[in-house]
Amino acid sequence: MLVGVVSDTHNNIKSIKSVIDIFNKEKVDYVIHTGDISNASSLRKFSKLNCQFVGVFGNNDRNENGLKEVCEEFNFHFQEPPFLINLFNKRIAIFHEPDYIEE
Repeated sequence: MLVGVVSDTHNNIKSIKSVIDIFNKEKVDYVIHTGDISNASSLRKFSKLNCQFVGVFGNNDRNENGLKEVCEEFNFHFQEPPFLINLFNKRIAIFHEPDYIEE
């Protein structure tokens, strides 16, 4: 199983398209975004992934309109950090900023 991780895409459409192309070419099974997508239209681009897509909202995502609606539309699983998931028999904590880590 192959997991891709991306962060801080900040509406950089060219980079988002490149990341999606790489993940699809490498047949990644799961992609985790660790925050700061920053725009609903940028998040929508990730619907081109050929795998499951999960993540957290970063500090630049918290006041953006439409992110949660895009997540619902494409069945992306995003939430405020930390987001604890079980993936391939491993427990993974997804967060954007280290301030959110507690014992």
